[in-house]
Amino acid sequence: MKYKAISAPTSVSSTQPNFAAARRARLFAKTDFFERIAARFEGDDHIHFHLASPLLARPDPNTGVIAKRRYGPWMMALLSRLARLPRLRNTRWDIVAHTPERRLARQLLAEYEEDLELILERLDADELPATHELAAWPERVRGFGPVREKSLLPARQRRENARAEFVA
Repeated sequence: MKYKAISAPTSVSSTQPNFAAARRARLFAKTDFFERIAARFEGDDHIHFHLASPLLARPDPNTGVIAKRRYGPWMMALLSRLARLPRLRNTRWDIVAHTPERRLARQLLAEYEEDLELILERLDADELPATHELAAWPERVRGFGPVREKSLLPARQRRENARAEFVA
């Protein structure tokens, strides 16, 4: 029996990780995904998913990083349910709303909105380079989980420098 592995990140969108996971779930659960796999490969295959879900996986005790874990074909049942999650977003049944990653995403959004308000209050044609720098700092925040944490410190430093230059 052959085994195929599908590796997927836990989330794709910085402000909507469970929505992005739901989009991937729909890819697997509501399309001709399995028909395409069957057409490409021969034999009695089982698909395994390698995911680093913050709700299912545990951090490595040495590094603190959530490692990807292998999940079997039973994961398809969960993915088909996950495909219906976007309608629960921002309701009391949103199971990931209070995770540290989602709280951080909301905090970053609030900081960016604060910066945009500052830009609107003080916008001046002579300050366009500083304005652009202040408006562009979120582009430096990349990825999710440990990847985001690693990119966050330089992005926040860039924000502080850009704010200081803009206000000066």
